[in-house]
Amino acid sequence: MDTRNLRDDRRETAGATPRQKGAGSVAGDRLRRRFASRRFLILLGVYAVVLLVLTVVSAVVAWALSALSGGGDTGPLIYSSVVFWVLLLAIVAGPAVQGRALNVSALVGRSAEHSSSDEATASSPAARVFGALLAEWVTSLVFVGIAVPVLLVAAVAGGVAAHVVIGSLGILIAEVLVLGAIAVGVSGLVARPGRSVAVAYAVVAGLTIGTILVFAFVGNLARHEVVTENRGVSWSSTELVADCDEAFAEGASDCVEDADGEGVTTCEAWQRTTSERARLDLAWWVLAANPFVLVADATPLTWQGSMQSPADLFGMVTSGVRQAQVAGETTEILDACTIDGQHEATTVPALVDRTAASWYLGLLAQAVLAAGLLIGATSREQRRTAMPERTS
Repeated sequence: MDTRNLRDDRRETAGATPRQKGAGSVAGDRLRRRFASRRFLILLGVYAVVLLVLTVVSAVVAWALSALSGGGDTGPLIYSSVVFWVLLLAIVAGPAVQGRALNVSALVGRSAEHSSSDEATASSPAARVFGALLAEWVTSLVFVGIAVPVLLVAAVAGGVAAHVVIGSLGILIAEVLVLGAIAVGVSGLVARPGRSVAVAYAVVAGLTIGTILVFAFVGNLARHEVVTENRGVSWSSTELVADCDEAFAEGASDCVEDADGEGVTTCEAWQRTTSERARLDLAWWVLAANPFVLVADATPLTWQGSMQSPADLFGMVTSGVRQAQVAGETTEILDACTIDGQHEATTVPALVDRTAASWYLGLLAQAVLAAGLLIGATSREQRRTAMPERTS
């Protein structure tokens, strides 16, 4: 072989541009460094302990409330509480790491700056952004995975329906991933790590606390007069009310005598009141982007008791938001009478049936926000690669 040609080939090989890493390789490098960190493993252990403590606290509170209210199934309430705890922990802890994913190396360690510099030179801007996103998504799934056994134990012990468990876990995972994407996008747009974390927390706080404040403020800007008609139901023994004729004479609006003749069930006279209320129907849609409202609204609802009240926090939150949709009606009928099924139109399930779900709109809005932030982060990475920033 010609020695000159061999030397030329070696020089060409040495001067060739190294093959850039894809998003998968960037994510893999970040995850290897992250899971090799003792501090990160300790963080996983602390997270598990905190979640267990919160679960025990939720169970004790649920049992206490059940005892005070005269009994009731506490299993669904405990399970839904744990789901909300997992979401809250993701909201509180996520931005601290995900909010600096693109301006500091993914892992705490001595080689953080060096590894971040290597990543920047060995990968394209898009690969860095989406590699960081994949790494944060995998990390988020690990934390959710730690919570799954706790959730399953709470579900099985509490007799929670399978479709509720599947639905709540599915939307919980989706919400955690979208929130992670938002925080990663922010980290790519804000250069300084501390500032990017602060902005990530501000965005997440806007979705959680901000949506509630806007809902209350906008809803109370406009007020209107509401006429309420209501009646209650009662049972009286024949010693107090002999029959329905006597009940009607005393002003009952409806009456049914017991088959055994021991008493009568009466509907009280209709009462009419007038009050001024906020137009919450003008602002209820703001709550669609709230993570807790989103998870609750997307989870299949279950009911309990003769009044068909919500069995868990999902139903409580959803019924509150759905009630806000009809707050603009000028008349309101509250009929507690159970005779001839007259109560069916005023139950919570009936309210949910005649109002609209909004969780998919909230998830879509969050996804659009995350996509916009990630596109902006990719654009900024491209500009930074083409013209490095001056250090201040």
